[in-house]
Amino acid sequence: NPGNGQDASELNSNPRLIKERWEKRFSAPLQELFTRMLVASPAKESPILESIQSVAVTAFGSLPESTKHRTLVIVSDMLQNMPGYSQYHQIGTFQDFEHSAYYQHVKPDLRGVDVELYYIRRDQNVQAAKHIQFWQEYFAAAGATLTHVVRLEG
Repeated sequence: NPGNGQDASELNSNPRLIKERWEKRFSAPLQELFTRMLVASPAKESPILESIQSVAVTAFGSLPESTKHRTLVIVSDMLQNMPGYSQYHQIGTFQDFEHSAYYQHVKPDLRGVDVELYYIRRDQNVQAAKHIQFWQEYFAAAGATLTHVVRLEG
């Protein structure tokens, strides 16, 4: 984020130029990405759990333990769909999932990570409060904190 120009000093910075850069380099591309994601067609597979585990290992695993602020930002419908576990037709409880062999295979270590979820709503029947509850419990079991959920209508 190159800033929005509001914090710029008029003595040694150009607030208009900073705001223009922010719009062009950050805000506009992000809005375009959100728009594309909201109209994207469903994929045959959706490895949400595997993706989170990969980030935990590759991005967070290489950080020194002294790193204080770690945030994972997810923009997704959070509907896991893989041969070993799928949420496309029914959402089970996290407690049931936690005792499965599949969970043991994809269980991440997210201790100390704050998670921001931009939750794309596609299926009103499956994506209900029970689905969010599943993910809250999942992140808590991984040692993370789901700091907020922003619903985006798909």
